[in-house]
Amino acid sequence: MRRFPAIRRALPGVVLVATAAVPAAAQTPFQWEVGADYLDREFTASSNFGEVFEVDTTGFGVSAQWFFEPVATDSGPLERAAFLDRASLLSISFAQSEAEAEFSETDSDVFALGARYQFQSNWFIAGSIGESSSDTDGFESDATNLVVGAGLYVAENTAIAVNVTRQDVDFPGGESDDFTSYTLSFEHVSGLGTSGWQAALDGGLFIPEGEFGDAVISTGVTLYPSRTLGFGFDLAAAIDDTDDRPTTFGVFGRWFVTEAWLVAARYDWTDFNASFGDQDEEGFAISTRYRF
Repeated sequence: MRRFPAIRRALPGVVLVATAAVPAAAQTPFQWEVGADYLDREFTASSNFGEVFEVDTTGFGVSAQWFFEPVATDSGPLERAAFLDRASLLSISFAQSEAEAEFSETDSDVFALGARYQFQSNWFIAGSIGESSSDTDGFESDATNLVVGAGLYVAENTAIAVNVTRQDVDFPGGESDDFTSYTLSFEHVSGLGTSGWQAALDGGLFIPEGEFGDAVISTGVTLYPSRTLGFGFDLAAAIDDTDDRPTTFGVFGRWFVTEAWLVAARYDWTDFNASFGDQDEEGFAISTRYRF
């Protein structure tokens, strides 16, 4: 049974809650962004003999970003302000999750520090370092995660980047292992004719080294009827040479209730295309961000 972590990117969303009418605010720059995320996932596998195996996962995370300079919000969708303003930043995040199966339970923690620096030219560099731990019924493992990368704005609102990820895992008894992977990414924001709508296109290619998982290609489209509202879909699929090729499809919506407060929601479904039995997973995520 193969899980498919590579395509479950954190595309957090947030529940669209009812609020009182809020007067329009000035387009004020921001220098901080804080957030919280909640997810709920269910993995189900059934054999050809009718046996069913389920894993329910819930998780919660918090994050904060500090930008070197105030980020302008007067150009394009509010959600993409940092990208459009080519902002440099420092970030910190922490997340916990709990996965429950019929006869086992896994608790996981992840802590990370990150940074992105934009040079005076079109080039930027980014990276992060983090620690994660996992406990499955007393079997514990710890990992150090290091990401380094660089990117280039090939046009005013278009960027490409490459990241290298190194994960060193320590198991009980002094055993250890390490994994390396590479990620190519693409981001573009543009207007749609004279309609006033804007759109963003995101793409990625995940390439593991050696036998660590499958290569994954992903793409996503976000439509913005206004600078405060965005909705869209994304698709990710394994591109290995076996019959078991997981595919994930997701839909999402993101809304700035005010110039500073974002709420969003996301639903996705994964078909593992298992050659033996049936395996699928669905998940729902809500998140919020506040800028000041």
